[in-house]
Amino acid sequence: MIFSELQQELGKRVLGALSDFYRTHDLGKASMAYSGGLDSSILLAMAPGTVIPYTLGNETSKDYSNSKDGAKKLGFNVVSIRLSSVKLESYVNTVMEIDPGIRKNDLGYEVVLAALLDNMEGKEVITGQGADEVFYGYNIFRVNPGLDNRLHMEKLLRETIPREGAIAEHFGKKLITPYLSGEILKIMKNVDRDTNFSGDINKAVLRSAAVQAGLPPEIAERKKTAAQYGSGLMKMLKKLPIWNTLPQ
Repeated sequence: MIFSELQQELGKRVLGALSDFYRTHDLGKASMAYSGGLDSSILLAMAPGTVIPYTLGNETSKDYSNSKDGAKKLGFNVVSIRLSSVKLESYVNTVMEIDPGIRKNDLGYEVVLAALLDNMEGKEVITGQGADEVFYGYNIFRVNPGLDNRLHMEKLLRETIPREGAIAEHFGKKLITPYLSGEILKIMKNVDRDTNFSGDINKAVLRSAAVQAGLPPEIAERKKTAAQYGSGLMKMLKKLPIWNTLPQ
């Protein structure tokens, strides 16, 4: 990929902010929700070597294979949790008790999070939450050139973060979200949507940061797959009787 000078400068500043975040937070024994994708790979590459990455998926799923490959390249061993071994309906019930009005589009990701939280050691859990909103990661931004991220950021802060905080508390965990640190939000606050794209490739600023952090091209250029799809969980959710009762 080719990055503009501005994208390179912003990528450098993002890396600096993430470095500062790790330096000021004692996360040596933390776990990490790791998919092998761009967002979590940058966080893992910069994390202390004592952080333990976890992934959830079927053995044939993208996240299962990408996380093993990505963690190995970054010098970590990922703990893989097989979907076949988790109590899927129990996690669905937990999430729906916390947010009875949750929609289908949100339920899948939160069930992945719940399953990971329940199977992780340690109290603090690092996630890449917020990267898609801050750096224009969703496909809807790519196919709608006039769309900015304001409404997505509002929903994230108003609905998603409080819900995920409650899910984490249920399992005795605390979520750590470096991409939503004050410094990252300050850096990206006035960056327009076009700066987050290189042609039709999104997350250009974050991809620039990945290249500068030394991540291999296959990770820096990896396209986004939402966790509920990349893990293979969505196919299982759609088979549950409760699925057809949920709002879109």
